[in-house]
Amino acid sequence: MMPRRGMLGVLAGGAGALLLLGGYNYFVPARYRVRMTVEVVTPQGVRTGSSVYEESAYKAVHLTPHEHSGGGGLRGEAVVVDLPGGPLFVLLTSASASGQPLGVLMTRALSNKPNFKDVDAYVSAVRWLSWFGGKAELPRTDWPLMVRFQNFDDPRSVEYAEPEAIGVRRIMLEVTSVGITTGIEKHFPPWFEVLARRRARFDGDNSIAVKSNPDTVAGTFGPGDFTTVYNPEH
Repeated sequence: MMPRRGMLGVLAGGAGALLLLGGYNYFVPARYRVRMTVEVVTPQGVRTGSSVYEESAYKAVHLTPHEHSGGGGLRGEAVVVDLPGGPLFVLLTSASASGQPLGVLMTRALSNKPNFKDVDAYVSAVRWLSWFGGKAELPRTDWPLMVRFQNFDDPRSVEYAEPEAIGVRRIMLEVTSVGITTGIEKHFPPWFEVLARRRARFDGDNSIAVKSNPDTVAGTFGPGDFTTVYNPEH
Protein backbone atom coordinates (compact mmCIF):
# COMPACT_ATOMS: atom_id res chain seq x y z
CA MET A 1 0.00 0.00 0.00
CA MET A 2 1.19 3.51 -0.61
CA PRO A 3 2.07 5.67 2.43
CA ARG A 4 -0.39 8.23 3.66
CA ARG A 5 -0.34 11.21 1.40
CA GLY A 6 1.49 14.34 2.57
CA MET A 7 -0.41 17.55 2.71
CA LEU A 8 1.67 20.65 3.23
CA GLY A 9 4.05 20.24 0.29
CA VAL A 10 5.45 23.70 -0.29
CA LEU A 11 4.03 25.31 2.83
CA ALA A 12 6.39 26.39 5.62
CA GLY A 13 6.69 28.85 8.50
CA GLY A 14 4.21 30.39 10.93
CA ALA A 15 2.82 29.11 14.22
CA GLY A 16 -0.21 26.85 14.42
CA ALA A 17 -2.69 25.88 17.13
CA LEU A 18 -0.49 25.11 20.13
CA LEU A 19 -1.03 24.58 23.81
CA LEU A 20 2.13 25.34 25.83
CA LEU A 21 2.16 23.88 29.32
CA GLY A 22 5.14 23.48 31.62
CA GLY A 23 7.70 23.78 28.85
CA TYR A 24 6.04 21.10 26.69
CA ASN A 25 4.71 21.79 23.22
CA TYR A 26 1.39 20.36 22.13
CA PHE A 27 -0.29 20.72 18.78
CA VAL A 28 -4.03 20.53 18.21
CA PRO A 29 -4.75 19.37 14.66
CA ALA A 30 -7.49 21.02 12.64
CA ARG A 31 -9.63 18.81 10.42
CA TYR A 32 -12.78 18.86 8.34
CA ARG A 33 -14.70 16.33 6.28
CA VAL A 34 -15.76 16.95 2.73
CA ARG A 35 -17.98 15.06 0.30
CA MET A 36 -16.67 14.98 -3.23
CA THR A 37 -19.32 14.27 -5.88
CA VAL A 38 -18.33 13.49 -9.46
CA GLU A 39 -20.90 13.96 -12.24
CA VAL A 40 -20.56 12.07 -15.51
CA VAL A 41 -22.81 12.58 -18.55
CA THR A 42 -23.64 9.33 -20.37
CA PRO A 43 -26.13 8.42 -23.14
CA GLN A 44 -28.28 6.93 -20.37
CA GLY A 45 -28.25 10.17 -18.36
CA VAL A 46 -26.11 11.74 -15.64
CA ARG A 47 -24.35 9.29 -13.35
CA THR A 48 -22.84 10.41 -10.04
CA GLY A 49 -20.56 8.98 -7.39
CA SER A 50 -19.35 10.45 -4.12
CA SER A 51 -16.93 9.84 -1.31
CA VAL A 52 -16.34 11.54 2.04
CA TYR A 53 -12.77 12.50 2.90
CA GLU A 54 -11.12 13.98 5.96
CA GLU A 55 -8.44 16.62 5.53
CA SER A 56 -6.27 17.43 8.55
CA ALA A 57 -3.52 19.96 9.23
CA TYR A 58 -1.32 20.84 12.17
CA LYS A 59 1.59 23.04 13.09
CA ALA A 60 4.06 22.15 15.82
CA VAL A 61 6.62 24.57 17.28
CA HIS A 62 9.75 23.31 19.03
CA LEU A 63 12.04 24.94 21.54
CA THR A 64 13.66 27.42 19.16
CA PRO A 65 11.90 29.83 16.81
CA HIS A 66 13.68 28.21 13.85
CA GLU A 67 12.44 24.70 14.58
CA HIS A 68 8.90 24.26 13.41
CA SER A 69 7.05 21.77 11.28
CA GLY A 70 3.62 21.05 9.91
CA GLY A 71 1.81 18.05 8.59
CA GLY A 72 -1.48 16.35 8.09
CA GLY A 73 -3.06 14.65 5.12
CA LEU A 74 -6.10 13.38 3.30
CA ARG A 75 -7.92 10.23 4.43
CA GLY A 76 -10.61 8.43 2.48
CA GLU A 77 -11.30 6.31 -0.57
CA ALA A 78 -11.61 6.83 -4.30
CA VAL A 79 -14.90 8.05 -5.72
CA VAL A 80 -16.63 5.28 -7.70
CA VAL A 81 -18.98 6.20 -10.54
CA ASP A 82 -20.84 3.23 -12.01
CA LEU A 83 -20.90 3.65 -15.79
CA PRO A 84 -22.30 1.43 -18.58
CA GLY A 85 -18.79 0.41 -19.63
CA GLY A 86 -17.59 -0.31 -16.11
CA PRO A 87 -16.84 1.79 -13.02
CA LEU A 88 -14.79 4.96 -13.12
CA PHE A 89 -12.43 5.47 -10.17
CA VAL A 90 -11.48 9.01 -9.16
CA LEU A 91 -8.34 8.67 -7.06
CA LEU A 92 -7.01 10.62 -4.09
CA THR A 93 -4.04 11.62 -6.23
CA SER A 94 -3.96 15.09 -7.71
CA ALA A 95 -3.32 15.50 -11.42
CA SER A 96 -2.78 19.25 -11.02
CA ALA A 97 0.26 20.83 -12.64
CA SER A 98 0.71 22.84 -9.44
CA GLY A 99 2.08 19.78 -7.64
CA GLN A 100 -0.18 20.40 -4.64
CA PRO A 101 -1.89 17.43 -2.97
CA LEU A 102 -5.62 16.96 -3.52
CA GLY A 103 -6.46 17.94 0.07
CA VAL A 104 -4.81 21.33 -0.38
CA LEU A 105 -6.59 21.89 -3.68
CA MET A 106 -9.97 21.08 -2.15
CA THR A 107 -9.27 23.38 0.80
CA ARG A 108 -8.28 26.13 -1.60
CA ALA A 109 -11.53 25.77 -3.54
CA LEU A 110 -13.74 25.60 -0.44
CA SER A 111 -12.09 28.57 1.28
CA ASN A 112 -11.95 30.59 -1.96
CA LYS A 113 -8.26 31.34 -1.46
CA PRO A 114 -5.85 31.14 -4.40
CA ASN A 115 -2.94 30.24 -2.14
CA PHE A 116 -1.74 29.93 1.45
CA LYS A 117 1.30 31.93 2.49
CA ASP A 118 2.39 29.55 5.25
CA VAL A 119 1.35 26.70 7.52
CA ASP A 120 -0.48 29.15 9.80
CA ALA A 121 -2.75 30.22 6.97
CA TYR A 122 -3.47 26.66 5.94
CA VAL A 123 -4.27 25.41 9.44
CA SER A 124 -6.55 28.43 9.91
CA ALA A 125 -8.38 27.66 6.65
CA VAL A 126 -8.90 24.01 7.63
CA ARG A 127 -10.18 25.02 11.06
CA TRP A 128 -12.49 27.65 9.59
CA LEU A 129 -14.04 25.06 7.27
CA SER A 130 -14.56 22.69 10.19
CA TRP A 131 -16.53 25.42 11.98
CA PHE A 132 -18.46 27.09 9.17
CA GLY A 133 -18.53 24.56 6.34
CA GLY A 134 -18.69 25.44 2.68
CA LYS A 135 -19.52 24.36 -0.86
CA ALA A 136 -17.51 24.76 -4.05
CA GLU A 137 -16.80 23.32 -7.47
CA LEU A 138 -13.31 21.91 -7.89
CA PRO A 139 -11.66 23.70 -10.85
CA ARG A 140 -10.89 21.55 -13.86
CA THR A 141 -7.17 22.23 -13.44
CA ASP A 142 -7.31 20.63 -9.98
CA TRP A 143 -9.15 17.41 -10.81
CA PRO A 144 -7.68 14.14 -9.50
CA LEU A 145 -6.36 11.26 -11.56
CA MET A 146 -9.02 8.91 -12.94
CA VAL A 147 -8.67 5.28 -14.00
CA ARG A 148 -10.76 2.43 -15.43
CA PHE A 149 -10.22 -1.26 -16.19
CA GLN A 150 -10.54 -2.69 -19.69
CA ASN A 151 -11.25 -6.09 -18.15
CA PHE A 152 -12.39 -5.95 -14.55
CA ASP A 153 -11.26 -9.53 -13.99
CA ASP A 154 -7.68 -8.53 -14.79
CA PRO A 155 -6.02 -5.89 -12.58
CA ARG A 156 -3.29 -5.47 -15.20
CA SER A 157 -5.88 -3.93 -17.53
CA VAL A 158 -6.05 -0.70 -15.50
CA GLU A 159 -5.72 2.41 -17.66
CA TYR A 160 -5.91 6.16 -17.30
CA ALA A 161 -9.29 7.70 -18.06
CA GLU A 162 -9.49 11.04 -19.86
CA PRO A 163 -12.24 13.02 -18.06
CA GLU A 164 -13.62 14.80 -21.12
CA ALA A 165 -13.65 11.64 -23.21
CA ILE A 166 -15.56 9.75 -20.55
CA GLY A 167 -18.05 12.57 -19.97
CA VAL A 168 -17.03 13.98 -16.59
CA ARG A 169 -18.97 17.23 -16.28
CA ARG A 170 -17.96 18.62 -12.90
CA ILE A 171 -16.71 17.79 -9.42
CA MET A 172 -18.55 19.31 -6.47
CA LEU A 173 -17.33 19.68 -2.88
CA GLU A 174 -19.37 20.14 0.29
CA VAL A 175 -18.17 20.13 3.90
CA THR A 176 -20.04 17.52 5.93
CA SER A 177 -20.08 15.90 9.37
CA VAL A 178 -20.78 12.32 8.23
CA GLY A 179 -18.24 9.52 8.50
CA ILE A 180 -15.40 8.86 6.09
CA THR A 181 -16.38 6.58 3.22
CA THR A 182 -15.19 2.97 3.50
CA GLY A 183 -15.81 -0.30 1.66
CA ILE A 184 -13.86 0.32 -1.56
CA GLU A 185 -13.05 -3.42 -1.73
CA LYS A 186 -16.73 -4.17 -2.32
CA HIS A 187 -16.51 -2.50 -5.72
CA PHE A 188 -13.81 -4.92 -6.90
CA PRO A 189 -13.45 -8.61 -7.67
CA PRO A 190 -11.59 -10.72 -5.03
CA TRP A 191 -8.20 -9.92 -6.56
CA PHE A 192 -8.29 -6.45 -4.97
CA GLU A 193 -8.12 -7.82 -1.43
CA VAL A 194 -5.53 -10.42 -2.44
CA LEU A 195 -3.23 -7.72 -3.82
CA ALA A 196 -3.95 -5.45 -0.83
CA ARG A 197 -2.86 -8.16 1.61
CA ARG A 198 0.30 -8.73 -0.40
CA ARG A 199 0.84 -4.95 -0.66
CA ALA A 200 1.33 -5.54 -4.36
CA ARG A 201 0.65 -3.35 -7.35
CA PHE A 202 -1.76 -4.26 -10.11
CA ASP A 203 1.00 -5.98 -12.09
CA GLY A 204 1.45 -8.33 -9.14
CA ASP A 205 4.81 -6.94 -8.02
CA ASN A 206 5.24 -6.35 -4.29
CA SER A 207 8.88 -5.34 -4.30
CA ILE A 208 10.16 -2.58 -2.03
CA ALA A 209 10.31 -0.11 -4.93
CA VAL A 210 7.50 2.42 -4.95
CA LYS A 211 6.79 1.75 -8.61
CA SER A 212 7.76 -1.60 -10.09
CA ASN A 213 7.36 -0.47 -13.67
CA PRO A 214 6.37 3.19 -14.04
CA ASP A 215 6.13 2.73 -17.81
CA THR A 216 2.94 0.73 -17.30
CA VAL A 217 -0.18 1.85 -15.48
CA ALA A 218 -0.47 -1.52 -13.72
CA GLY A 219 3.08 -1.15 -12.42
CA THR A 220 2.33 2.34 -11.14
CA PHE A 221 -0.88 1.79 -9.18
CA GLY A 222 -2.12 -0.64 -6.55
CA PRO A 223 -4.90 -0.92 -3.96
CA GLY A 224 -3.18 1.67 -1.77
CA ASP A 225 -3.88 4.34 -4.39
CA PHE A 226 -7.62 3.76 -3.95
CA THR A 227 -7.85 4.01 -0.16
CA THR A 228 -6.05 5.21 2.95
CA VAL A 229 -8.51 3.65 5.41
CA TYR A 230 -8.71 -0.01 4.33
CA ASN A 231 -6.38 -2.23 6.36
CA PRO A 232 -6.66 -5.88 5.32
CA GLU A 233 -5.76 -8.48 7.89
CA HIS A 234 -2.67 -10.56 7.30
